[in-house]
Amino acid sequence: MRISYFNNKVEIHNISEDFEPEHIFECGQCFRWNKEADGSYTGVAYNRVINVKKENKIILINNTNKEEFKNIWFDYFDLGRDYTKIKNRIEDDNLSDIIEFGKGIRILNQDEWEILVSFIISANNRILMIKRVINNLSKNYGEFIENYKGKNYYSFPTVEKLNHISELDLRNMKTGFRSKYIKNAAKKVYEDKS
Repeated sequence: MRISYFNNKVEIHNISEDFEPEHIFECGQCFRWNKEADGSYTGVAYNRVINVKKENKIILINNTNKEEFKNIWFDYFDLGRDYTKIKNRIEDDNLSDIIEFGKGIRILNQDEWEILVSFIISANNRILMIKRVINNLSKNYGEFIENYKGKNYYSFPTVEKLNHISELDLRNMKTGFRSKYIKNAAKKVYEDKS
């Protein structure tokens, strides 16, 4: 893997088979990434907005810099792990079709609080609806991050913020029956942090 840094952009070379944006962002492990008209994906993680695209076997990460890449995105995309080596060590013939189908998936190192709430929301829900609820929560209870390519982006609400809003407020974000579970999780995590 070779990494090149430019003004507001990072390029990753020699990793293309182990990094397929569609496999990563549409496999159900994350819900804050959206496909753009040009086939790229724009998403929010760790209070940053980036755009990721695969072009000519090069991974382009836009709206970032060398420091952010080293401090956030390298670990977020699990780039220190050799996925090809792992896949080559699996000797179970039953898994070969699965490995081929999802060969470009990388396990994202996401914020644990956001993961917890996202997967509570995912109970008996479709991906489109999960994304909508997370967007509602972020827009109403997160902090404004930036306007990127004409769209406003917000951070995921903190434990403190969700702990201090009511179950009814959560329900108004279209969380449905999950509102009480989100409220309970916020309370427990908040109390454990205190």
